[in-house]
Amino acid sequence: SFGFIGYTFAHGMGPHGGQLVDIPPYHLEFQVMPGMLHIYVIDKDKNALPLEGKATGKLILQMPDGTKKSLDLEVKGDNFIANADVKPEVPFTAIATVQMDGHAYTARYANASTHEKPAK
Repeated sequence: SFGFIGYTFAHGMGPHGGQLVDIPPYHLEFQVMPGMLHIYVIDKDKNALPLEGKATGKLILQMPDGTKKSLDLEVKGDNFIANADVKPEVPFTAIATVQMDGHAYTARYANASTHEKPAK
């Protein structure tokens, strides 16, 4: 089973319809598309911060079968993009580390039904 610490749970929807994860003083919004993950940095007023030239990021993806992938996040305007073998309905865990303002912020996001065992 997956043991997650309380603060890592996504809470509420972001302005783009993705799940929010706290990275005080901001939130990361994870928006899952088929084959792609968009990650926005959201401020307290629910606005996406401009990231172009201001931030870099890395992503670790953990799939239900135990495989892990490390990806660089590509900045596109106000969001990071990761091209990955993900789908909104398929469980996975993403650990994003964002470098910004001279700080590193890490957020853990569990997509879909990660608390359920994948069918054998």
